[in-house]
Amino acid sequence: MQQPWPSTAWAPPATTSYDAPRPQVRRRRPPALLWSCVLTWFCTGFAALILVVSVVALAQDAQPVLDEAYRQNPQLSEQGFSQHELLAVLYAVIGMVLAGSVAAAAFAVVLFRGHLWAWYGLLTAAGASTVFFLISALGSPVGLLPAAASAVTIAGLLRPEVRAWLLSR
Repeated sequence: MQQPWPSTAWAPPATTSYDAPRPQVRRRRPPALLWSCVLTWFCTGFAALILVVSVVALAQDAQPVLDEAYRQNPQLSEQGFSQHELLAVLYAVIGMVLAGSVAAAAFAVVLFRGHLWAWYGLLTAAGASTVFFLISALGSPVGLLPAAASAVTIAGLLRPEVRAWLLSR
């Protein structure tokens, strides 16, 4: 035995192209995704502010709101809706819309970080809010503005570059 054992020279194990790690190419976030998220954060923040102010105003003095509801729909008293029941329904609707706003903002945060499942969540939330505000626009055209914002968000999220960016992550 002419060679010392073990060998003193160390060599890395042989690798193939299949073993080599793939270089991570960081693609830039598409502007349509950025604007969809920013629009969602702005609108949900504004909606949350209005809803919290509405709850505070209702808690302090609900009578003007109740009087207006009974004036616009006189059948409420004939149908047996008490003021307490009407307020409970109003608080429940405000709570659901507030929860939807918070959920949409959270989906936008997670989507901004590049998670595909949040794309589905934000699309669903934006679609639901579009329908909700279009229905509310039947009573007042003010609902058209948030419906349009939701539709713009959906249009931005459905852009091909947004989908390609999410699938590449």
